[in-house]
Amino acid sequence: MAEPRSGTRRVLPPGIRNALCMGEIAFKADNFPWAYSLLQESARQRADDPQVLASFAEACYSVGRVAEAVETMQRVLKTNPNAVIAESAQLFLDFVRLEADPSALTTAEAHVRQVLQNKPDYLPAIMAQAGIDAQRDVSVASARYEAILRRYPDFAPAQKRLAALYVQDPGKSERAYALATSARRTLPDDPELAPVLARLSYQRKEYRRVIQLLQESERSKPLEALSLFYLGMSQFQTNQKPAGRLSLEKALAGGLPEAETAESSRVLEKAQ
Repeated sequence: MAEPRSGTRRVLPPGIRNALCMGEIAFKADNFPWAYSLLQESARQRADDPQVLASFAEACYSVGRVAEAVETMQRVLKTNPNAVIAESAQLFLDFVRLEADPSALTTAEAHVRQVLQNKPDYLPAIMAQAGIDAQRDVSVASARYEAILRRYPDFAPAQKRLAALYVQDPGKSERAYALATSARRTLPDDPELAPVLARLSYQRKEYRRVIQLLQESERSKPLEALSLFYLGMSQFQTNQKPAGRLSLEKALAGGLPEAETAESSRVLEKAQ
């Protein structure tokens, strides 16, 4: 939790002060859902208090509610916080944005390491380091995400990232499916998660689920070739042949791996 500078915490009514103190105790005890609940009420009643909002934002993040955490931390910066709270809030926002941008991670590696040297338990920086690891060594990244989830079991961003790594490993498919399904409850509109869960659902022959997930995802952003492949194959499996043909043709035009190219061509030729 962000620590206020000595003497700068505003005087709070007893009820709110008690909820805030209990929320911070719950957070330090790693009871993150309880901390979120307690601090949510404090934040509602003290929407202009930067320390209350900063504590709530960190609680939001700890249970995977990233959008709510970002929105709340942005509110912190609008409440005229002291320099310590403002610096902490900006660091948080910078790292959350960094973790979401894989192309920026490697250039920021030195900064990530420096922050972790000073704050080894700082979750946004740990997530950024895991993202860097994922570009180099999947096993190292997987171990880091697993470590995050041991402490933050409801942290959907780590669940999502780990499921995306495990989807490549047939031996991890059950674990990947459980992770993706859990993350989906917290991140129902996440455009990165839907294709991962769709691929895992395809492996389980849940073809209508694949279609639902990918059509929902397509409303937010165009599907990549591999997602179009799973969509098309699922449409064929559910007797939606005209739609399936169109999806597979788009997938082939977008560029597929060799195995999926051969399978798409086989299905299309058979459907003629």
